[in-house]
Amino acid sequence: MMQFGIETETLHLWFQNKRMDAFGFIDKAVEFGYDGIVFNIIEKKNQTDGLATLGVDTPENLAKIRDKLRENNLYVEIDTRGTGYEHLCHVLDIAEFLGANRVRTFIMGDPSSYSHGNLGGSFCLDDLKSGIEELKLIAPVLEKKRIFLAVENHENETAADMNWIVEQVNSPWIGLLYDPGNFMNAWQDPVEAVKVCAPHILGTHLRDAAVIMDGDQPVVTAMLPGRGSIDLKGVIRELVKNTTLQRFNIESSYLYTGKFKRPAGTGGCSEFTGTFKVIDPPMPADEVRPLDYYLYEGDRLEEQMELQMYNMQMAGKYMKDLFEQVIAEE
Repeated sequence: MMQFGIETETLHLWFQNKRMDAFGFIDKAVEFGYDGIVFNIIEKKNQTDGLATLGVDTPENLAKIRDKLRENNLYVEIDTRGTGYEHLCHVLDIAEFLGANRVRTFIMGDPSSYSHGNLGGSFCLDDLKSGIEELKLIAPVLEKKRIFLAVENHENETAADMNWIVEQVNSPWIGLLYDPGNFMNAWQDPVEAVKVCAPHILGTHLRDAAVIMDGDQPVVTAMLPGRGSIDLKGVIRELVKNTTLQRFNIESSYLYTGKFKRPAGTGGCSEFTGTFKVIDPPMPADEVRPLDYYLYEGDRLEEQMELQMYNMQMAGKYMKDLFEQVIAEE
């Protein structure tokens, strides 16, 4: 039976405005019928101490979170970034303590290009190569702890790039985390991407996205499920047919916008048609600039936060319905 989990980025505005913590998020996940939680422990705005959405990095705090997860029969996974050996060892210790058997990371490309508002960084082939060598070092630790590491396509990579990474690392404990929206930033259709990298997929960040305009610049923004341009039913069909996944994690990062990171044509698409057609933004562009969504502090903040909560509430049901439709059609 497929289980559905929810990633904390779904309520990122709540966390960065100190209106949500790990315990409150667990309560909401239970209320909305999720089977598991993915905690994002990357430093973000107003989350610069400890482990971001997990809170302070102490055994006492982590034990309380572990106990609450167990009380509610929720599985747990961890999302981090980077490939440094010491960093990943520490994250794996946290995952083991909480009972997580899967950790997400991504190779950071050009580290100097990252900021709280630019989560995708920029593409750098040399840094990808360095990241591959670091991932090889962590493989024995993964085997010892029996924890899988899923490397995400993080706006910069195509499916072919991701397959190359995994094949170069060559460890049964390291595979891919598939994010359909992020492939759009590399000019690749998400359904075509999943067909290419399906054999290596260990996890998901299911979400919808679309191309909108930020002034004169086309950008990719997260959308409410069903309101964007991704063929999510087609994505789920490919995941069901061609992977062994038992969990679908949702990272419905509504109101996050990223730029195109690779030249048009890199991932096989180059025109603003089909999945890449330009649609209306989720909020009036003359009132809220799309590239300001993620760190927004303006007059419409409360409205955005309520939309995020609605998004969390409906995303799981939406994805479950699509999954059931696919199963019924097989």
